[in-house]
Amino acid sequence: EDVRAMLRLKAALYLALGEELQSQHIASRANFDFLDIARNGFVFRLRFMVPKEEKLRESNISFWVPCSGEELRVQTVILPTVSSHLTSLSLQHAAFPLTVRYLKQWVASHSLSNYIPDIFCELVVAHAFLTKSQTIPKLPPQRFSESSPSSPSSTGACTLSSSTSTRS
Repeated sequence: EDVRAMLRLKAALYLALGEELQSQHIASRANFDFLDIARNGFVFRLRFMVPKEEKLRESNISFWVPCSGEELRVQTVILPTVSSHLTSLSLQHAAFPLTVRYLKQWVASHSLSNYIPDIFCELVVAHAFLTKSQTIPKLPPQRFSESSPSSPSSTGACTLSSSTSTRS
């Protein structure tokens, strides 16, 4: 029931895991609220959530905590779920990851990276892949006329008649 004790216990766990990883020559950095692990050129952020933690943080705002209950729920429940769905989408559509990369590159080339988060770009592309919109443009109506029996093609097939004007 004590939020401070729970946060200290989690911080001690992050420190212990970080020391164990460093003893195995895996680069890691423990923080109060998470553990960063660098492996094979990738950095992973490990964060634990105790199920009671969200409610305890919401009810006990009298002292400093790294994030509120709502922020914790977003980081530990919503974002992993969204990430899972985006991964599933990238497995269904081979063009999805490349399209996301192009959009992120476009955003960065226009110096908008500080204003538009990566998750927004991913969700915009996901929306484009998931909505059933018509991508074929509507063509203007064409005029068709039956070919005359005196023409070389007397099969009665329709031919496209074009209206051309000649200038003298």
